[in-house]
Amino acid sequence: MTIIEAFQKAENGALITNGFLKGRDHFLKYMGLGVFYEYELVNGKPGFKYIVREFPISYIISIDWEIVPNEN
Repeated sequence: MTIIEAFQKAENGALITNGFLKGRDHFLKYMGLGVFYEYELVNGKPGFKYIVREFPISYIISIDWEIVPNEN
């Protein structure tokens, strides 16, 4: 999916990732007002890494955005 589709899903509560983030075991959570939190999985548990307000061009043109599977 595109970044626009992924952001729409994130606005509805989905956690999202793409090839660049997934390769580092990272994902994004939408916090509102255009702000995302980036998390890293460490030993299977999410750890907060950064506040993200701007995205690199590689993320913007990426077409491999996906929903992070819910393991609950």
